[in-house]
Amino acid sequence: MSSYAFAAGFSVHPEIVVVYPDGFHESSVNKVSAKDLSFRLGGTSANLAHAMKSLGHEGLLLVASGVNPTDMRTYLLERLLADSGLRYSMLPVREETSVSMIPINGIRNHVVTSKRPLLAEAVPAIAEQVRATRSEIGWKWRIVTSCLPTEILLAEALLGENKGNRILNPRAELMEDKDTTHRLLQRTDILVCNEHEFLTYFDATREEIQGSQFAAIHNLGVTMIAVTRDSRGSLISWHGDVFEFPAPQLVPFVHEVGAGDWWLGGFLSSLIDQQVYTVFDLKQQAIEWAGVSASVTAALKVGQYGGGSGPSKVAVQTTLAVIAATTRAG
Repeated sequence: MSSYAFAAGFSVHPEIVVVYPDGFHESSVNKVSAKDLSFRLGGTSANLAHAMKSLGHEGLLLVASGVNPTDMRTYLLERLLADSGLRYSMLPVREETSVSMIPINGIRNHVVTSKRPLLAEAVPAIAEQVRATRSEIGWKWRIVTSCLPTEILLAEALLGENKGNRILNPRAELMEDKDTTHRLLQRTDILVCNEHEFLTYFDATREEIQGSQFAAIHNLGVTMIAVTRDSRGSLISWHGDVFEFPAPQLVPFVHEVGAGDWWLGGFLSSLIDQQVYTVFDLKQQAIEWAGVSASVTAALKVGQYGGGSGPSKVAVQTTLAVIAATTRAG
């Protein structure tokens, strides 16, 4: 029986990212030579899997792909996955495989994103496949990334009913759908999201996070809530105790793509390194060290742009050692 540190998947990710020359515009697609384009693996769950692998932990990437295996997008995605070195399982549940297009320097936002919907008739069988795989393979952590309201059956199949190691990393579109979010939070042990996504659930995107908001989610059975806040660092609420982690300024800022995914990767990797495999194993010291590790991992990531690129375990540990030494000296 294979054993993985985690399983992660779904949403519009993993996806094919088409990287094009600077100055290219969507309307001029026919004027760009194929040799000027490059392709890489992108998306939240792929970023997380890359981060975990770079930090020393093997996982299983669950890929919601197009139903036509001979479609060029699906073929290209599978080639990118094979070249990535990640362990993965293709789940044919979309009309077509998703594709994003970004500028080659990565500074501007995505120009085109093709978010292909799930095929309703394919979802039940794929959800059953996920449940069967979950029971056969040892997954220490189960992570639903960038979940959309339409994907609740897949999300529930991955999260399961047994409490302890279920992580939900939603999108704002899910948090806007209160009923669906409420349903998934009841199957969630750790909620990880950014500040906008968190406040969207409370229709309070222009306000500061309140302790009562953490309490409302804890009351649904969620043991831990982690909220990232860009340059203002992150907050972790554990049974109502709130810990704050500043964002260290370690390297020049290049691009924030994937920073939140690498924050989660750094956090989860640290927990596993400390032999924390369920929320029942959590102690304050483990949470505090994981929070610092996550902040350092994300800070290093924003200075390294590229498909799947980011800090290694050695780089993170070295930086943590420097910070610890500086703190002692201060």
